Amino acid sequence: MKKSLLALFAFNSVFALAQEDFSYKAQIDLGVGATIFSVPNSLDIGDGAAFATAIKLDATFEVKKHFSIGLGLTQNFYATEKDTFDTFVEARSPVILFLANYHLIDKKKMNFCIGSGLGVNALNYTRKVLYDSIVSVAKVHTEGHAFLLNAQFRYYFT
Repeated sequence: MKKSLLALFAFNSVFALAQEDFSYKAQIDLGVGATIFSVPNSLDIGDGAAFATAIKLDATFEVKKHFSIGLGLTQNFYATEKDTFDTFVEARSPVILFLANYHLIDKKKMNFCIGSGLGVNALNYTRKVLYDSIVSVAKVHTEGHAFLLNAQFRYYFT
């Protein structure tokens, strides 16, 4: 694993040096990724963590060379399972974040940045139970703060 990561880093570094610098004022990105959601609690009931697939839309603006700020919208779809044959569970979480990124590689064909974000999120949890042809629906809506640490790699095809 270490050798493959080292080889990937070396390839990206050589590829990035061969590119010319990229200048932009604003950038809009659409991406997919993964989220690990964690709820710290003092109860000893599981670890409070869940995995989600994320769809993300970011709009960032260059403030200074290699530094950008912006707004991010993320929709998390949590990996939920059916409890039984008649129970269906669905969990989603929209997130709005203020982003700050530092671009380590900022070339014409590729971009690599690290950053963080602060914002708010809402967790929407729905459970549907079918019992004797009657559907019972339970919904839970919670709100809270969100903190993001990210590393983004972009490759520009056009």
